Amino acid sequence: HSPSHNVLRCREAAARQERGAMQTKTTLQRTEWKPRGTCKQARVKGVRVKASASAAQPSKRVFAEISTKEQFLKAVAMIEASKMLPESAAPAIMELYKNYSNAVFDSGVEDAETVATKMIATVVDRVLLQFEEPYNFPSFHQRMLEPFDYYDFGQQYTGNLINFEQSYVGHPERWADVARYVEGGDNVVLVANHQTEADPAVFALLLEEIHPDLATDVIYIAGDRVVGDPMCKPFSMGRNLLCVHSKKRLEDIPELKDAKIKQNRRTVLEMAKMLAKGGNLIWVAPAGGRDRPNADDVFFPAPWDPSAVELMRKLGTSAKPKLHMFPLAMLSHDIMPPPKSIEKQIGEQRVCKFHGVAISLAEELDLQTIASHASEDKEQAQEELKDIAYEAMEKEYWVLDAAVHKGEVSPHLQQPFPSKLPVNTGT
Repeated sequence: HSPSHNVLRCREAAARQERGAMQTKTTLQRTEWKPRGTCKQARVKGVRVKASASAAQPSKRVFAEISTKEQFLKAVAMIEASKMLPESAAPAIMELYKNYSNAVFDSGVEDAETVATKMIATVVDRVLLQFEEPYNFPSFHQRMLEPFDYYDFGQQYTGNLINFEQSYVGHPERWADVARYVEGGDNVVLVANHQTEADPAVFALLLEEIHPDLATDVIYIAGDRVVGDPMCKPFSMGRNLLCVHSKKRLEDIPELKDAKIKQNRRTVLEMAKMLAKGGNLIWVAPAGGRDRPNADDVFFPAPWDPSAVELMRKLGTSAKPKLHMFPLAMLSHDIMPPPKSIEKQIGEQRVCKFHGVAISLAEELDLQTIASHASEDKEQAQEELKDIAYEAMEKEYWVLDAAVHKGEVSPHLQQPFPSKLPVNTGT
């Protein structure tokens, strides 16, 4: 479909929403930044993504039209009294509301209370739907744009937390290479450290003005929590996902282990088919989870699983289109710091802060040269590939850390998002 056709479809969807009594449109307060690509067709399979009926038409919309703090508090009291959610839900909602409101207030945005209230009311509205009629993610999930735009929803939520004046993109020329490779039909795999649930939105927000297709079309390898936690699911529904179960969590519920292994196999087959077609950008976190702080509260990139890096190399090089693999450093933990330790139970505490973030690509890995010098022992060869990729990522990570936390900005870091910056500081 042409871009104009997609815009027309978006407008038609909006008209249907207005006519549908059960499809009340939630108006989200916009801040200074401008989301891009929200009515763009997902290129991955060339089809327009539509939400299921259950994702579009909840039967109870007590948070859908909320715009004031008073209305929000009354609605929380109502669902607490009605026992619609577990006992812990109302306190968790109020804690998130308080944390998010404080972060938005710190951003200096006009009418911060209204911005935060509308945003968290929309979050709760979408989370309630997951308790009512849960959405089940297939092995490959395409972002949902209509009748509710989950992509734009996630962009707005995270955008309110980012201090763009303190944020950076490293090596823009390498991102240009990535865009050129994908457009030309090659496959690109980003092997990345992972710090927050908001990483997909951070990635998209920092790139959407210079490479809107990379921002919207990237495919994330997603683990259990991303597709299982009701608080995460509405944000995940706005991203392209290949859904897998991390090795760390296969044993969490023993009776589900076999089913998880089967889904992982289906996902690998799906990924192999996509790579065979070419033109994919895939983001994977070989650590299998988020980075955690040490005893001094300093974040270090978590160790990587060599088999995860090897799987992406093997699948990518087995396909006819050429594979390009880049280590990617992400620094995002300040805006949504994860718990200090890994928690098996769903429903973690969610802290929000207004802060800078950054991403940077290391040089493309020369897979052929690495393979020619690799050990004959397969496991040792996997370790060597992982070490080379990890060390390249880690080098970029500490450059980002120095820029965001110490103001020591290296020449290769830029701020290619002028619409999000005060007029006199755009670069």
